[in-house]
Amino acid sequence: MAIPILNHLDLRSSGELRNALLHKTTEASASNVEGKIIYDTGVDKVKFYNGSSWQTLGTSEATGDIEGVTAGVGLSGGGTSGTVSLAIDLSEFSAVTPASGDSFLTLDSDGSTEQLTTVSALQSYMQSNLTFTSDTNLTEEEVEDFVGGMVTGNTETGITVTYEDSDGTLDFVIADSDFALTGDVTGSATQTAKGNVSIATTIGAGTVHHAMLSDDIISGQDALTSGLASTDEFAISDAGTVKRMDVSVLQSYLQSNLTFTTNTDNNVNNANLLTALAALESSGGASNENITIGTDSGDTIVITGNLQVSGTTTTVNSTTVNLNDHNIVLDSGNSTSAVVDGAGITLEGGSGDDATFTYNASTNAFDFKLGSSFEDIKAAKFTGTELDISGDVDIDGTLEADAITVNGSTLQVVVEDHVGAMLDGTETGISVSYDSSNNNLDFVVSDTTVAGDSGSTGITPGDTLTIAGGSNVTTSMSGDTLTIAATDTNTQLSIASAAEVQTGTNNTKAVSPDSLAAKSVHATIDVSDSNFTSNLYAEITHSLGTEDVIVQLFDSSSKEQVYADVARTDKSDSASTSKIKVSFAAAPSNDIEVLITSIKGSTAGSVAYN
Repeated sequence: MAIPILNHLDLRSSGELRNALLHKTTEASASNVEGKIIYDTGVDKVKFYNGSSWQTLGTSEATGDIEGVTAGVGLSGGGTSGTVSLAIDLSEFSAVTPASGDSFLTLDSDGSTEQLTTVSALQSYMQSNLTFTSDTNLTEEEVEDFVGGMVTGNTETGITVTYEDSDGTLDFVIADSDFALTGDVTGSATQTAKGNVSIATTIGAGTVHHAMLSDDIISGQDALTSGLASTDEFAISDAGTVKRMDVSVLQSYLQSNLTFTTNTDNNVNNANLLTALAALESSGGASNENITIGTDSGDTIVITGNLQVSGTTTTVNSTTVNLNDHNIVLDSGNSTSAVVDGAGITLEGGSGDDATFTYNASTNAFDFKLGSSFEDIKAAKFTGTELDISGDVDIDGTLEADAITVNGSTLQVVVEDHVGAMLDGTETGISVSYDSSNNNLDFVVSDTTVAGDSGSTGITPGDTLTIAGGSNVTTSMSGDTLTIAATDTNTQLSIASAAEVQTGTNNTKAVSPDSLAAKSVHATIDVSDSNFTSNLYAEITHSLGTEDVIVQLFDSSSKEQVYADVARTDKSDSASTSKIKVSFAAAPSNDIEVLITSIKGSTAGSVAYN
């Protein structure tokens, strides 16, 4: 059964309607109410009623709305849902040579009018408004074309020079034939070179650099003593052909092909390595200095054999130490016949006391201490053959023992002796004795200690027993049953009135079922009343004197819970402690029962916000 909500549900623009399902029905079964939304199970579509017919949402069958926006030529974007944006996309246009009659889109200077401007109109405007200033600087392209023209088509001897306009470079190619180097090379003489000559030419800052393979020229060059890089090059001869080789290529070749046979300093073998490690000292050669192996803290050094440290101090700075040994031996060099006093483990306490677990030879026991004081030991269970405690024992749980002795006597004997000693023989009218044979206390009441009202010894059926010190308490005995009657000396509380019950603050009076009912009020809203059908609200007077009321509504016919707008006001929407106003979106089909309960005088609760 659904819960009827008979007024509007206002989520105040912040509450979310989550996990909601639309009413599953069909057009024929749904009521035709304008704005109503249903899920039509006959066609599996969401529909709404527009006042005259059912409309389908979110498909091509829907009417009255744009289903999507598609970007045309020169535009990008679009979409079929949500906020749709379009942007101009110039990449979709083809590049053309403009004609005088072609037009392009311009924006008027006031920013309000888009218009078309022809190429001829732009040309006319430019001719009338452009001002050119003289510029004697040559562009990079002009310089390249000028230099290229100086070499293109000319006749060079032994060398061909070509100008590449695409990248603005000059290509020099030297012929293999003999040629003469004329000019101021090593003087004013003419030098002739034969064979293959490699010339690397760089034009810049007016300098031309040449590297030539010639014995007399190479011998006259400066020797490179430092700064050699992997990308530096050697000139080599390969079957009469001059080639270049990077330093890195030479390095790779030497690493793969060199074999050292006579240099014992670099010939690392087992014997040499052992000798070198035995003589290992610090880099400065001084004694008693730190020696570091490796520079990367992430490296792992593995020793496959045994490791023996002969020094006096071994420091491990690791945060995690893993040992495969099942038993750690301390004081392994102990030459005495017993465990050394104070041997154990110390936990560094920083600036505070250290925690120690050590052996005490004087007491033959292990000491757990924090500083000089004994520390607590906490565990789930201790199993031992003997427990000797010199101080107090505090046990919060259950103490279970097979036998407990106190000063050599069992606990049962001690308790029995103490209870027996409490009976000093001065009891009146009753004798109590301790029977050690069965550990029982025997109580025997004397028949002569109590006299009945007939004057006979003892109490007989029908006698009345008056208990001293309580004149308002009497007892009577019928057969073996003793009845004690007591007169109530308390003053009976008076019954609180309906107004006092509604106030809820009097604690000196009693509440009767009738006065308790005064905290609740019920009423019936007649949905056929003409004023109600016109106003769609009902003002109910409860006269409970508080706005702290609980209001519940239910259908008088179906008895199901219903919800409407309930305000603690009168019909004019003014706050009230004696009335409520119940409002509806439409007149319900059946009368509405209203239950109003006051909680005035209730205990205030605490409120937390974090």
